[in-house]
Amino acid sequence: GDDSLQIALAAVVAELAPPGGRAPRLSFRCEGDVTPSAGNHAGGILHEVPFIVRESITNALRHAEAREIAVRAHVGDDRLDVRVDDDGRGLQGSIADLAAAGHFGVLGMRERARRLGGTLDIEPRAGGGVSVILRVPLPSGEEK
Repeated sequence: GDDSLQIALAAVVAELAPPGGRAPRLSFRCEGDVTPSAGNHAGGILHEVPFIVRESITNALRHAEAREIAVRAHVGDDRLDVRVDDDGRGLQGSIADLAAAGHFGVLGMRERARRLGGTLDIEPRAGGGVSVILRVPLPSGEEK
């Protein structure tokens, strides 16, 4: 079926990428995959994770003036890691304060991560820009 994390994330990236190869460029890489056969937890992942990634990309497009936005997902044995990196303006104090106050959908993203038993961190990148890092535990001992 079409229900897999890789397909869902690729669809989000394709939908949000500016047309005609215009900046910012969106790239996407996914190692491993999560499908509904991975137990009931997978349904939540397939619903919530693409939403969080969509919010992250939208924030970068809207606020960061980024040239490059990279979405990378890695499915390990017991954990799913998703990063959205941009090379935009980064978290100035004001943006960090706004995010803390619940703007940019950050609280909603964190709440969704928490529902999956995971964490969401927003960190400044060394070269400028921001990394949104989502970590979600995967049920052990189930088919992946």
